[in-house]
Amino acid sequence: MLWYFFSLGFTLYTFDKIIVDKKTNFEWVALFTFSLFLLMITKFHSFLLILPALPAWYLAASGKLKGPKAFIVMGLIFLCLIYVIQLLIPEWDIPELLARKQASFIELGKNSGAASYIDIPVIKPDFFTFC
Repeated sequence: MLWYFFSLGFTLYTFDKIIVDKKTNFEWVALFTFSLFLLMITKFHSFLLILPALPAWYLAASGKLKGPKAFIVMGLIFLCLIYVIQLLIPEWDIPELLARKQASFIELGKNSGAASYIDIPVIKPDFFTFC
């Protein structure tokens, strides 16, 4: 767990340094790449979640798009990429994978006798569910 927080924090810190310096410094880029790799091997789902946030953060910080608009635009672009990847590589059915992952997580909660189970909406592998 410590490695996860270290890699996430270091990824955000190095990315911020790259944005603030506004120069491509090889050391910061190398550290950023290493921290992304570390995040990828410790918590892959966090790595995937941070991918759309980093370009949105850059767009918002550079002033090219206002804050909320940058995050909405990048979120929609990555959402569309999920379905484009599915069309190009049919074996990579990411929406179906996410729906199965949620179903197995819900089943784990029910079968383990969790006393704090909260009923949540079930994800279906279609575009409108993810919007």
